[in-house]
Amino acid sequence: MKLIVISNPINLNEEHSILNALFETGLEYYHLRKPEFTYNELKEYIQQIPQQYRNKVVLHSHHQLAIEYGLKGVHFTYKNPYPNSDNFPKKMQRSASLHSLEEIKKANSIFKYLFISPIFDSISKNNYKTTIDKTTLKLFLLERIKTSEIIALGGINSDTIAEAAEMGFDGVALLGSIWLSDKPIESFKQLINIVSGFNRIEKSTHA
Repeated sequence: MKLIVISNPINLNEEHSILNALFETGLEYYHLRKPEFTYNELKEYIQQIPQQYRNKVVLHSHHQLAIEYGLKGVHFTYKNPYPNSDNFPKKMQRSASLHSLEEIKKANSIFKYLFISPIFDSISKNNYKTTIDKTTLKLFLLERIKTSEIIALGGINSDTIAEAAEMGFDGVALLGSIWLSDKPIESFKQLINIVSGFNRIEKSTHA
């Protein structure tokens, strides 16, 4: 089960020091989403990430910077849709954000994984409530032939992560549970320990 952290959309105090601590704690997937950043602002942000961690970063906008700085991958949304012509290196990971089961069924298999949201009521967005039929989604997740992995986004915390795993998700994405926490590193450690426990159980089951 993957554990993904998405950046806060606005800059925070001590953000890079927190981010570096997350990487040191074991973060493997960091989605850099700063929708209001210009090309140069985003470039400066990436330059502040130590070289050894840049291959863990997935970029949501100004995708050409992912090639320039050797990032893990690029992420596509309605605002930044998948291009008709793809000039990204084959080794570069691609992912996308979707909001319904119907969209997932139609998604291009080129994507390593797909976000679907909100699975639970959002932590970071007021009044952003889930409308997803969890029973139908769970049935799909358990019966599907896997192409792209499916990642739960929205309202993921220590109380809901077990339900996401039980539904059959391949991973979870965190935003509010990290960046709105008074102790983001401790919150991440708690969640990564929970996910590690799920992964140990899954490995023993398939051994």
